[in-house]
Amino acid sequence: MNKVSIVGCGWLGLPLAMLFIEKGFAVKGTTTSELKMDQLTRLGIKAFLVNLFEDFRADKDIFDADVLVVTLPPSQKKQSEQKYLDSLDFLVSNTSPETKLIYTSSTSIYKSLNTELGEEAVRTIEDSDYPLLYKAEKIFRNSGRPSTVVRFGGLTGYDRILIKYFAGKKDLPFGNEPVNLIHRDDAVQIIFEIIRQQKWNIILNACAPKHPLKKDFYTFLSEAYNYEKPHFADPLELNPYKIINPDKLISELSYQFLFEDPYKFNYSI
Repeated sequence: MNKVSIVGCGWLGLPLAMLFIEKGFAVKGTTTSELKMDQLTRLGIKAFLVNLFEDFRADKDIFDADVLVVTLPPSQKKQSEQKYLDSLDFLVSNTSPETKLIYTSSTSIYKSLNTELGEEAVRTIEDSDYPLLYKAEKIFRNSGRPSTVVRFGGLTGYDRILIKYFAGKKDLPFGNEPVNLIHRDDAVQIIFEIIRQQKWNIILNACAPKHPLKKDFYTFLSEAYNYEKPHFADPLELNPYKIINPDKLISELSYQFLFEDPYKFNYSI
């Protein structure tokens, strides 16, 4: 296991690629930006210019890998739902039956049921709050290749600080909802551990074990990083919420989170 291809060397995929290089892997990676090709090459990544949302073409060398990691989140602004699914199907169908697959999904697949949720909470498409993600995961689960789906909580850390989006906002209705977040360093390490430990054909929730309320957490961020405080409404009824349980991941990988508590996440502003 020494060749890894990462489809999508963006905010998550690039630091993941750098960790694999540090660990001695041969790393290939895709980008949709010609300007980024030189950057990837300078970092030691064999770079490929690929935009699956424009056409289903990719150099066959990208598929010559022991593991293919797909970090392409759906975005309704960029493509139709069917084109997104077709893009994933193109990637999977071009790998050899021996290639291992990792798909980075999201905990937004879960409905807000006012309770703690494990992976078994989504068994059918009717259980899902995001049917597109369910269909995407199914492509990997039914691929005939060893594959693992990682459902990440909200990815944050470094320059991605959530208070940016809520600073100074008034009457926010979700203050009493718990956060479901994961620091990027943990996300990168978890993917590496899945490959290192050869954990295939499973679904894992990847989310920090602690879940402070949004009103408390965003107020803390505003004070810690000098943003205008948001104001939260006091709704008559509690909005629907969910708490993502990462116990299966902790058990399967014997994983100890680098950042268990969002209050201690590392940011660089």
